[in-house]
Amino acid sequence: MPTRNLTIKERFNLINEVNNENINVFDAANNYKCHVRTVFRCLSNQNEITNAYDAGCRKRTRLDKNEKLSQHDELVRNFILVCQQKGIPLSANIIKQVARQKAIEINRDELMCSSMWFKRFKERINLKLGKFSGERNSINQEKVKRWKEETIPRIMMNWSNEFIYNCDETGLLYRQVPLKTYFISKTDHIGDTVFKERVSILFCVNRNGGKLPVLVIGKSVKPRDFFTGCLDNLNVDYFAQANAWMTRQIFEKWLANWHRSLVAENKKVVLILDNFKGHQVDYDNYPNITFHFLPSSTTSLTQPLDAGIIRSFKSKYMCLFVNELLQDTDSIHVSQIAKKIKLLKAINWIDSAWNSVTSETIVNCWTHFGYINSEVPYYSDLTDKLSQLSLKISTKFVEPNELLDQITFDYVNYLE
Repeated sequence: MPTRNLTIKERFNLINEVNNENINVFDAANNYKCHVRTVFRCLSNQNEITNAYDAGCRKRTRLDKNEKLSQHDELVRNFILVCQQKGIPLSANIIKQVARQKAIEINRDELMCSSMWFKRFKERINLKLGKFSGERNSINQEKVKRWKEETIPRIMMNWSNEFIYNCDETGLLYRQVPLKTYFISKTDHIGDTVFKERVSILFCVNRNGGKLPVLVIGKSVKPRDFFTGCLDNLNVDYFAQANAWMTRQIFEKWLANWHRSLVAENKKVVLILDNFKGHQVDYDNYPNITFHFLPSSTTSLTQPLDAGIIRSFKSKYMCLFVNELLQDTDSIHVSQIAKKIKLLKAINWIDSAWNSVTSETIVNCWTHFGYINSEVPYYSDLTDKLSQLSLKISTKFVEPNELLDQITFDYVNYLE
């Protein structure tokens, strides 16, 4: 029988089958097409194989037994981790260059750090190629900490969940085909025209999972595909602006419409939003809305809509978009279908996608960023003082009005 070298993953599976399923070593050798001595070697080295498998070295056929090689890998790995924390992008050539320098430092002059070495090195330390995500490295963590430890507890203590709202805008290229796709290896996967038609969308949600109608901002006041009453059955408001951006005038109109409904319902709410210049309006015109502005440049860690609500919406919109591409079987390529998509159809998809975002998703995103109703009273020391007040009044140690004034003074100082 021809024999072959087993990968670490195959050795790991072989060991589990022999130990747990009581398979005969001869049957195991036959199943994996290897020599019986290979099976016995795997069983004698099962600890090393298990550790290598857990470390991600699954496609390799050899175990690391060279201490200098392990030392060199650790030096290069630490360098990559430091660059990763600092946000420094690394290419394969940079890593190979640094690896060569590290090899010289530990007297491994024979280690050339070639492309084949880099391929093996990636497998040994489970190194992947990807993009930086988020803006966390540039965020002032002290601002985030103060917001979560001081401001959020006050908001959650003073307002019920149904009256706590958050609003934010996002852009949507409503004709653009996704740029990432799965494809069969070694086959063509060529892209097509990039469609840059965009709209801006304003979302507003509350802590209970409720949603306000979305506000869509397009470029044209009267798009060609619009007709009288085309938006009547949709939970969408439409405004026009030359660049399809949110402006102060549009934001004021949206606030005025919402405020009128709050007055009609005799409700007062708190609105959490970022300090974008388009949000800078005359707040005195909206007495039923209390505005709380997020710390500057921290929205990716403090704004619930950025915790996954907008991402969920865009994912659902993209599913509707791709389903349209799949249903049009007459077009030769996707660009021909995308050209047929008009703004009205995109707005219908926006409405459907927003309605599909569940209340559970919204509530989870609020919770993820720390907007939680604490079971323990936030002002525990104030509670103790109120208990002392009751005791002293009952025993007539002090005049009630005198001590009540002191407690009120302490409470105001605590809030400030």
